[in-house]
Amino acid sequence: MTEQPSAEMTDDEALRLDLRGDPLDGLVDRVGRLRQEMEDARLRARAYAREHGEDAPEVAEWRWQPEAAESP
Repeated sequence: MTEQPSAEMTDDEALRLDLRGDPLDGLVDRVGRLRQEMEDARLRARAYAREHGEDAPEVAEWRWQPEAAESP
């Protein structure tokens, strides 16, 4: 019995995916690191504000940059 061309194509697709690997590998670790970096930055900003009575310069001087938001 011979396989249909569509079955062969599906097998080839599965092989290509296996060789490429899972694109989500490491995503959980990267997200965890990003969350920790954000929390650390928040705590630094809070400590600065408590010590100096004003926002840290990187917070006070921050401005929205629409062109950065449009980049992929």
